[in-house]
Amino acid sequence: MFAFALRCFIYRIKAALPEKLAGLPRTGFDVQDGAALGLPTSQASAQYGNDDKQLRLEIVDVGGLGQMAVMAMGMAQGEKEDQTSAEKTWQEGGRTLHQRYDKDGSHAEFKTILKNGLVVSIEGDKIGVKELRALMSQVDLNGLEGLQRKGKS
Repeated sequence: MFAFALRCFIYRIKAALPEKLAGLPRTGFDVQDGAALGLPTSQASAQYGNDDKQLRLEIVDVGGLGQMAVMAMGMAQGEKEDQTSAEKTWQEGGRTLHQRYDKDGSHAEFKTILKNGLVVSIEGDKIGVKELRALMSQVDLNGLEGLQRKGKS
């Protein structure tokens, strides 16, 4: 029964990967279920793109390590900026958010740690961080947050 529940979980995070993102077709996906340091882990990722723009969406459940990530990122709020890039970590709506981008517009990434410890991230080339944040609305974050994670009863 436990193995069935794990398979259901991995299929649910795979189902959260949309067929299109920002109007770009999904060009590939990868779903894995395994263990790291003896703790159950799952991840689903998809690539989207065309000749002009490339995006990657990733949903990761690192089992018990997720709570450590939540605590670490939750305590490490702040900003960092130099001549070529900027990044910021902050809390919003009970979630931890992190963005990083190159000022020349060549690369950006945006991630959120959900209340249940799942990490959802979007990164892309030739796209701005504001556009990435808007794309996060195409992912069912509330549905993912409601999933019973592996190793949780």
